[in-house]
Amino acid sequence: MRLPELRRGTLVRRYKRFFADVDLDGEVVVAHCANPGSMRGCAEVGGAAWLSAATSPARRLRWTWELAAHAGARVCVNTAHGNRVVA
Repeated sequence: MRLPELRRGTLVRRYKRFFADVDLDGEVVVAHCANPGSMRGCAEVGGAAWLSAATSPARRLRWTWELAAHAGARVCVNTAHGNRVVA
């Protein structure tokens, strides 16, 4: 599976299950988090987060949280990609 171009940032916080504040080179942006689970371990403040930019100008949030750093690996946190990653 091929992911869109990703930008690395630092997780500031995750809230309301579907939102995350991520620091991208000094600018804090709001990203959509497609994973409604607790993500305990993957959503640690200060952890690395990789975001993709939305392609639609009509989309409410410009960024989507795709990957997180956990235990020295990158973890796919976007549940929309799970089956394609395994395939």
